[in-house]
Amino acid sequence: MSQEKSLRKKIRELVRSTVNEESFVGSWFRKLAKNVEDREFARLLAQQPELQKRLDKIKKSTEKDVKSLEKYIKAMKNRKNPKYSD
Repeated sequence: MSQEKSLRKKIRELVRSTVNEESFVGSWFRKLAKNVEDREFARLLAQQPELQKRLDKIKKSTEKDVKSLEKYIKAMKNRKNPKYSD
């Protein structure tokens, strides 16, 4: 019985160490991929200034849409509606 317990303990330790290593390696690769993506995006923006202008245009239009949606949501929350009251 004690051999069985010790084997189970060894198996649990192996599984834990494998899971921890995989999560460490996975997080390391995700971080590395994000850094490469950020650097590549910065490089593309530096090479193509018109791309930055297009992104700014998109950002302005989305900000305008978000503001109008925020106003609408605020108006809906302030409206007295017993059917949807919290």
